[in-house]
Amino acid sequence: MSKRDAYKQKADAMLEEWENKVESLKIKARAADADAKIVYYDKIDDLQAQKSAVEERLACRQHPGLP
Repeated sequence: MSKRDAYKQKADAMLEEWENKVESLKIKARAADADAKIVYYDKIDDLQAQKSAVEERLACRQHPGLP
């Protein structure tokens, strides 16, 4: 396995873990009171932003010539 493949595999695992956390937080948010929902949805937004950033970096690494 190349270093690039190992990096991609690690990043994919991290993305999957974040997606699972987002789903878990959404379930908790549905059952929470109003104040707690705000906290959960803030965490969800943060995780989704991190996930998007990693996906963008991965896309740039897979296609280095693209802007």
